[in-house]
Amino acid sequence: MFRTQCNELIPEYEGKVAHHNQQSATSAKRVVDTNGLLDDAEEQLGLTLANIDELGRLLVTGQETRDSEEAAFAIAMDKARQALAALDEAISLISSMQAGRSFIQVKSRIEEVTSKL
Repeated sequence: MFRTQCNELIPEYEGKVAHHNQQSATSAKRVVDTNGLLDDAEEQLGLTLANIDELGRLLVTGQETRDSEEAAFAIAMDKARQALAALDEAISLISSMQAGRSFIQVKSRIEEVTSKL
């Protein structure tokens, strides 16, 4: 009786074993595929980190360039303001001389303005 019952269960268990073997093979393939994807992802991560480092260096270099250009611009603007102020003063001197002041009266101011230009 037990032997008959066992003989009846064998095909069912053989089917289950075949099914589980197939699932195991599928799982093994997924592991291989996942490891390949992981390798690709790690490679991409390495490239991304290298790009981030490079961008960081470029940002620092760009900021340094901007800072030096800003300083040069500030100097140029200061010189331009000084030149404009000297020109305003020169125009004022010319107006004074047209109004009748003599060269001797404005000579020291003329020398001062000339040295600024």
